[in-house]
Amino acid sequence: MPEKDEIPLTPEKQELMDLYKQKVELQKCLQDLEKQIYGFEEGYLNDTRDFGNVVIGWENAESNRNRNKVDNWPRQPVLSRTLSQGLFPV
Repeated sequence: MPEKDEIPLTPEKQELMDLYKQKVELQKCLQDLEKQIYGFEEGYLNDTRDFGNVVIGWENAESNRNRNKVDNWPRQPVLSRTLSQGLFPV
């Protein structure tokens, strides 16, 4: 039941409010998915750094064991970096 000072919403305004709420929910869902993808990428890169992966390749896997592993890795996983830069349309 509306309050005395509350103006009833027109159907158009109510639809707009509903769409805005849906947009906010979708943005949160996308943020959660980006965090999950980032975590998966980070795990993949950490798990495969000793024997090669899609970022560094597999040709020099033995020589990569002798290098300083921290300096060879991007600060942010590759796919997450491209998503945050908007290179893939959503």
